Amino acid sequence: MPGPTYAVVLAEEEGVTIVRFRARLVTESEYLSQVYEELSEFAETIGGKTILSLEGVEAISSAGLSALFWFSEQLRSLGGELRVCDASPFLRDILKTAHLDEFLQIHETKADALKAFECS
Repeated sequence: MPGPTYAVVLAEEEGVTIVRFRARLVTESEYLSQVYEELSEFAETIGGKTILSLEGVEAISSAGLSALFWFSEQLRSLGGELRVCDASPFLRDILKTAHLDEFLQIHETKADALKAFECS
């Protein structure tokens, strides 16, 4: 895995990389700039099967939603795949309102997302 990150946390479980935001509020432009940089490096160097856990995230701006969509497309263009999980009911409503559920594979839990990778 790449070196230490500022904006995201990386872990591996069952051959799948788990990405998690460090911040509870994915809203600040400086933080999101760092998110884009780190996720771009991740997609280019590791890629593959990836789960983005929204556990602990309380709010996400439209720019943060754009980052989710961009990351999914970035991974896909490099042969990887993204699944999103652990969104609170509030965040699930935001993802649905923004129609990101039409483009992102969203799962209730990390275990559900891992199981979906096993079935694909």
